[in-house]
Amino acid sequence: MTVAAELATGRDRLAACFGAQALPVLVPPWNRFAAEFVPLLTKTGFAGLSGMATRAAPVLSAGLAAIDVHVDLTAWKGDRGFIGTAAALAGVTGHLRACRLGSANPGGRSAF
Repeated sequence: MTVAAELATGRDRLAACFGAQALPVLVPPWNRFAAEFVPLLTKTGFAGLSGMATRAAPVLSAGLAAIDVHVDLTAWKGDRGFIGTAAALAGVTGHLRACRLGSANPGGRSAF
C-alpha cells in the first residue's frame, strides 16, 4: 500500500468512527513525519499537520495549517505519564518568553 493510500484510508476510518468530530489533521506518531510526504496531505484530504515545533520542521504546502506542539507533557523516558506541573509550567512559560523575545519558531512555521 502506498503512503498516499494509507493516509487516505486512515482519514476515512477516523471519519467513519467519529463523524464530524474527526478533524482533518494528521498527528503522526512521535510527532515525526517525513518532509517528502507533506505534499500528499492535502491530496488525501488533510488540512493540518501537528508535530513538535522544531527548527527543522518541514515547509507546508499551501492550504495546510501547522498546529505544532511546543511543550510535550509526556515523560517518555520515565513512566510515560505526565511530566509534572513544575516541568509543564516551565515549558509553557519558556515558550511564552521566547515568543515575547522573538526567538520562537525560528523555522518560520506558524503555530496555533
